Amino acid sequence: VVLVVLRYLGRRYPNKEWIRATGPLFVSSLSILVTYLGDLSEKGLPIVGTIPRGFPSCTAKSWFPLTHFGDLIGPALGIAVVGFMESIAVAKQLASRHKYDLDSSTELIGLGMANLAGAIFQSYPVTGSLSRSAVNDDAGAKSRVSGIVTATLVGLVLLFLTSVFFYMPLSVLAAIVISGVSALFDYGEAIYLWSVHKFDFFVWCAAFLGTMFLGVEIGLAIAVVLSLGIVLFESAYPHTAVLGRLLGTSTYRSVQQYPDVTERYDGIVIVRVDAPLFFANAQHVREKMWEYVDKEEERFHPQQQRGAGGATGLNVDASSTEREHEEKIDDFEDNQDPLVPVQGRRRCRSDITTQPSFSDATNSSDCERKIQFIILDLSPVARIDTTALHILSDMNDSFIARDVTMCLSNPTKIVMQRLIASGLDKDIGRGNIFVDTHYAVESCLEKLAQSSVSGEIFQGERDGLSSTSSSIEPVDVDGNYHLLL
Repeated sequence: VVLVVLRYLGRRYPNKEWIRATGPLFVSSLSILVTYLGDLSEKGLPIVGTIPRGFPSCTAKSWFPLTHFGDLIGPALGIAVVGFMESIAVAKQLASRHKYDLDSSTELIGLGMANLAGAIFQSYPVTGSLSRSAVNDDAGAKSRVSGIVTATLVGLVLLFLTSVFFYMPLSVLAAIVISGVSALFDYGEAIYLWSVHKFDFFVWCAAFLGTMFLGVEIGLAIAVVLSLGIVLFESAYPHTAVLGRLLGTSTYRSVQQYPDVTERYDGIVIVRVDAPLFFANAQHVREKMWEYVDKEEERFHPQQQRGAGGATGLNVDASSTEREHEEKIDDFEDNQDPLVPVQGRRRCRSDITTQPSFSDATNSSDCERKIQFIILDLSPVARIDTTALHILSDMNDSFIARDVTMCLSNPTKIVMQRLIASGLDKDIGRGNIFVDTHYAVESCLEKLAQSSVSGEIFQGERDGLSSTSSSIEPVDVDGNYHLLL
């Protein structure tokens, strides 16, 4: 109670901050005096007792030969990892509180040098102690000089004042530590985590309870394991989204995020993967793409019951009326961005309000097929591995079997180089790889318009023919693949 009151007074009155700093010293001196005068140690009060005087002897000469190196290497690595985790955890907390930058590499070097120097004098493993750091911060320390002062005072006590602390009650030592550590308990952060990210809140709770009841090392280990588990889960099941075009723009966004202001096109599915593609998530991405294709085809069943048509038109939900559809198109044309003209060298939708009638069996079959193009937006995909390349190749073959053309948009340079090296760019068709999702949609709409007139379903330019849109063409220069956009 005295420590808490003195700490509060020090914070409440900044000009008397010395009260806060001298709190532990005052409580220690008072408790030693009361214990000695009242002879409380004889009445059962646990005390520190005898403290060996002087510095420990140097043991560097016994380092070699390392006769037990094999037995020690495992525990040493474990101690190093846990010690660093504990140190960096409290260091980040204090850095966040006092608004200064923290270099983890420098902290690791400092811990290594401290352990090397301490090992010469029989020191136990050195870490950034949670309790001592908390007490130091609670006393008002502002710089590294506080560590030098503390070490100097500890040395003087070991040489001359060990007998003074003979009657120091252990309960008072515990109270000083608890008082300092309690200042690090940031309950506001728990509330923030609960409101922002529930998974992070559960990790926080597990680490807190593990540290409280099982110890710092186990608590940190629990937090690390849970955090790695969350990272692996999110990597294996990345976020994917079906995209639609924002009205009056050439920008494509998730139709779930912007359901009322996005346009979608019959016969085309645009999918974005928001993570690198590698062995852990490639299968999940393939399943999601097939799921999106199946859902899009199911969405069109009501239109099929009304008859053929709509294969190249602007897609609206079944609940929308024809009048709403026309108003949306009129509003789109009135607010057309000059960079995306309705007529000219680019078109965002085929001549789009035209709904051709299919009278022969071939055209009717083409209409019922519905999904003819799937565009995979690779802009968030920073890298791709061989497993993902194999799965992309299998997906492309499966789509071809269903008369669906797979297009890629905005692959990064690394991804494009992997596509070229694997030969997948030729299998997909270089005319089906685009620098932008908007160009890919334009190309697909043109082919849909042509197919509605001729009755042919274009499967991309697998024979090497050039595309009218801005596709990517690879060129080999001095053995290195460069991309001309």
